[in-house]
Formats: sequence, C-alpha cells, structure tokens
Amino acid sequence: MRTGRQSRARTLVFLAAFVVVAGAAAWIVGGKVDLNAAPPNSSPSAATPGPTPEPLNCLSSDLELAGAFNACATTIPDASSTCSVSGHTLEASLRISSGSSGMWLFIDVNGAYTGPATYDLAPWPQPLGATDDDPKVAIQEQGTDAFTQLVNGVPVQQYGTATFWQSVAGILTVTSRDGRSGTLSAILEMSGPGNTTVLGSTLSVSGSWSCP
Repeated sequence: MRTGRQSRARTLVFLAAFVVVAGAAAWIVGGKVDLNAAPPNSSPSAATPGPTPEPLNCLSSDLELAGAFNACATTIPDASSTCSVSGHTLEASLRISSGSSGMWLFIDVNGAYTGPATYDLAPWPQPLGATDDDPKVAIQEQGTDAFTQLVNGVPVQQYGTATFWQSVAGILTVTSRDGRSGTLSAILEMSGPGNTTVLGSTLSVSGSWSCP
C-alpha cells in the first residue's frame, strides 16, 4: 500500500511539473516574452535637425554671396568703378550693392590675361595689384572710414574700416572678348596680415559680373 501511494504521488508531481512547463512554453510562443528582443533604449532621442537654410534665389545677373554673410549683389554705376584691359592685364574695380549695403568687387589678372578663358584662383603670394602674379578676386565691405586711393593712376574710393575678403580657391571666367564680363565661382577668406587669411572665415561668391 505504501508503494502504491508513493507511485501516485510521483505521478501527481510529474503532472504538475508538466503543466508548469507547458504553460511557460505557451506564454513564450504566444508572444508574451521575446527572448531575442533587444533591451529598451534608455538613451535620449536624437535631436531634431534644424531647418534647412532658405536659398537666396538670386537673379541670373547677380552675384550670390554666402557664408560669413548672405546677399544677392549686382553691379551698379559708380564714378569710381574701373575696367581696363591692357596687354596681359585685366583689372576691374566694381561697385556692387545688395540693396542694404554697398561693396567693392576687385578682379585682378596681372600678367596672365589671354582674353576670354577660365583663370584658376589660389591663395595670394603677393597683394592685390602686384605685377606678373596669380589671378585674384577680392570683395571689400563698405566701412565708415572713406578715403580715395590711386589704383594704377585711377582714384578709387576705399574704406579703411571695411572687411576685406580675398580669394583662396575657385575659378574666374571671362566670357566677353573685351574682358568686361564673365562669371565667378570662388572661395574667399577674410584677409589677414602679410597676405594671410583668417581660417574658418569663408565667403563663397558665385554668379555673373560685368562692368557697367
């Protein structure tokens, strides 16, 4: 009799264990527990990107200035503006305006000018106006300390407190046979002492230029 009671007890224990295992399996298969699921991400959500800058939508006849400041600039008539081609030299000092502020655009191909063509722009080994030097492009923002300076014998209005930007890379294109118009795709940096530039102060210039 003792042996029979022990056998029935073992049977009940076995059945109870079977029920527990079967229930756990059903719970897992039924999707209550995903053993392969990755642990919850406790890190904060990524920051939402800021708005995309609006395009300037400059006219095809404008110069687009972007970077340190953004503006659409166009050439305007000015008594101090000059454009000259002589031999292998093209020099232009053009008054440009973005509506609210005025600037000067300087184009200098001194010794390497061959007519309508593309001219590579590079960091300046010598200052603006140096003979037999690399092609250059510069923009001078209008300051408050105005004075007149002779550039190749021509009086040009200059601004002593204005920020000066000089080309470090890009392409100057002359399209007209008389050298009075073309396009620009240039990178400028703020001018420093001794023809050096201030790194990180970038101004891109692209679009059309023309002598008035």
